[in-house]
Amino acid sequence: MPWVARAFPDLRDLAFLAQGGQKWVFTAIHAADGEVVIKLIKPLQDPRRLEREVDTLKRLGSKRVPRLYDTGSISSPLGPLLWTREALIRGESLRAVFARGPLGRQDVLALGADVLEGLQDAAALGVVHRDVKPENIIRDTSGRFWLLDFGVARKLDLESLTPTAAPWGVGTLGYSPPEQLRNVKAKIDQRSDLFSVGVVLYESAGGVNPFTSGAVDAVEVIRRIESLSPPDLPPHLSRDDDLNEFIQTLLQKYPDQRPSSVADARVWLKEIQARGGS
Repeated sequence: MPWVARAFPDLRDLAFLAQGGQKWVFTAIHAADGEVVIKLIKPLQDPRRLEREVDTLKRLGSKRVPRLYDTGSISSPLGPLLWTREALIRGESLRAVFARGPLGRQDVLALGADVLEGLQDAAALGVVHRDVKPENIIRDTSGRFWLLDFGVARKLDLESLTPTAAPWGVGTLGYSPPEQLRNVKAKIDQRSDLFSVGVVLYESAGGVNPFTSGAVDAVEVIRRIESLSPPDLPPHLSRDDDLNEFIQTLLQKYPDQRPSSVADARVWLKEIQARGGS
C-alpha cells in the first residue's frame, strides 16, 4: 500500500503491522509523538463507531490504554478513509504470550489488575469495552499489560448502534457473555466486560479457553457459555484457591451473579494480591 506513505508525509519508517475486520494497522515514527500506530478504518464501516471510539480515547486518559494523539481522514484508491494515530506500545499480544504456555500465578494476577484498571477508567465514562480478548491486550517490554481497541465499545448513555432486532450482538464468540451474545441490551453493562476478563484469566492460568477448547462448532460454544457451570481451573491449581473462586464468579452466566462493578472486582483482586495470591 505505497499510497499510505504518500498520505502521511509527516511520518517515517512506515511499516505494515496487522489487519483485522475493521482496520489496517501500521507502525511509524512521528516527528512530535515518536513511535506511533496508524490505524486506517476500512471502507463501509460505520463512521459513528469511530467517532465514539475517538471520543472515548480522548477523554479516557488511562495508564493502561494507549494514548490517542490525533485523528482525521485521507483520500485513497478506496475512497476517503478515516484514521487514528496512537502511541505505540512495544511488546507482544497476549495471544502470542499464550502460545508459549500458561502464565504463572503472579503474572495472572498482574494481568487481571492491569486490565481491570483500564476497564474501571472506561466504566467511569459509562463505556463498556465489549471485546476484551487476548488479541486486544499487549504485554509491554516491562511486563505491564495494556488494553486496546475500543472499536465496538458501547457508550451506555448514547443510542446503541447495534440494531435492537439483531439476533446476535457484537463481540467475539468464546469471550462475550450470554447477554452480549444474544443482544440483550438492557443487561449489557460493565459486568459484561467482567465475564470476558474471566475468560482471559482462565485461559492465562489454564492454557485453554474453557468454552472454545474442543468445541466442534459455534453452536457448541454458545451452548457451553449459556448452560454449563463455570469450570474449575485445571488440577495443577488448587480447587479451593481464591483466584479460582474469583475467576469462577466472573464467569457466571447471569450478570447479577458477577461482581456488581469493575471497581468491586478490582478491590477483590487486590485483596488476593495482598494475601500473596492464595
